[in-house]
Amino acid sequence: MLWSVSSHGQIVLNSPTTDWYAITYVGSSRTDYLHDEQTGINESDLVGSAVGASPVQTAFYFDYDPVSNEIAFRVRVDGDSNPPGFTGAIWVGFLFDTGDSIDLFTGHIDKNSRNEIGFYHPGTGSNTSPSTTSIDDDTPIYSEAATSSNFLWTAVTVGPSGNDPVSGGTNDIGGDGKTDYFATWKFPFSRLESAALAAGNHTITANSTFRFVVGTSEQSNSMNQDLNGISGNTTSSLTFSALGAVSPTVSPSGGIVPEPQTAAMLIGSLAFYFLAFRRSASGSGRE
Repeated sequence: MLWSVSSHGQIVLNSPTTDWYAITYVGSSRTDYLHDEQTGINESDLVGSAVGASPVQTAFYFDYDPVSNEIAFRVRVDGDSNPPGFTGAIWVGFLFDTGDSIDLFTGHIDKNSRNEIGFYHPGTGSNTSPSTTSIDDDTPIYSEAATSSNFLWTAVTVGPSGNDPVSGGTNDIGGDGKTDYFATWKFPFSRLESAALAAGNHTITANSTFRFVVGTSEQSNSMNQDLNGISGNTTSSLTFSALGAVSPTVSPSGGIVPEPQTAAMLIGSLAFYFLAFRRSASGSGRE
């Protein structure tokens, strides 16, 4: 991955997806399922390609820039409904430990005269499943007005100069004749650090690891429209992990972190290669 920085050392909101970490979900056949939002509203329907498709176009991306020390989030939806411009809420939940409980939310709210991005506490429930999760949007940990410098709602464009330039990509994953849209927002990384402390005394650095749960809503205090990585199930009492709605583990400075089993296999392969190389070298030395 290339860092999406401009000449001024900042994350560019409309930078190409190839500059971002694309998040897929283990066990799902799609990076997100199509037309599974609850009310038929295009801009609440997260959309992604099939897993293993060529190219893979995901519903969720994140980015971190070590120069400007910014973190950013990008969500792909099935179009812009009337009136133009996003309405509702888009949420990214953080899981800072190995449990199923969401510890912190970031998101964009454009509802009832509110147009903001920010960090928010989870609600008073257990926040381990769709049916037990809510967002305390009334008392943000931190919020700021959504402006052209921190938030972008824009149509997906394909091709070499597009914001999704992967070869063979489409700007209409759902195939319904409506152009997909990206919602992208960013913060100084220090805002995430402060919010994580406020949300539960979690100390976060660029080398920390965490997981995500991503969803949309028509209300600003829930995720009741669509959940990323699964089909429907927005009222399920099963945990996010059991549903498959939890992302792989990621790190701002390192991207997607290999699962322990995968890492062990990689280490084993490298060790086998090293030993084979040693045997080959020692054998050739005896001739």
